[in-house]
Amino acid sequence: MAGLGYVQTHQQEEAYKMTKVYDYIMARFRHPILLQEVARIANLTPQSFCRFFKSRTRKTFSRFLNEVRVGYACKLMSEEHLNISDICFQSGFNNLSNFNRQFKKIVNKSPLKYRKEYLAGEFK
Repeated sequence: MAGLGYVQTHQQEEAYKMTKVYDYIMARFRHPILLQEVARIANLTPQSFCRFFKSRTRKTFSRFLNEVRVGYACKLMSEEHLNISDICFQSGFNNLSNFNRQFKKIVNKSPLKYRKEYLAGEFK
């Protein structure tokens, strides 16, 4: 039977891993991020990392990363001088069609529709 100290140490180690992963993602989401890189940060194999990450966030790593990128894209939508293509690449996506698909999946509307509603003050 494991003692209380063991359980707490285990939980602290998991929290530390998640913090390192989160910090890495937030610092680099605008650039390509490979699963192997993030798994290495957590000191896990890519397969183990995927299970670890999903058990703590209830999201796949790619879904989480896309949500971070789309959230940043939404922030950039308020800057009228940037076009959708610029926002796509500045948010860390490497092609416009994938950006549009992920944006619509997460926000439930296209980037163009989101921007028009935001700029018109119709944001709901």
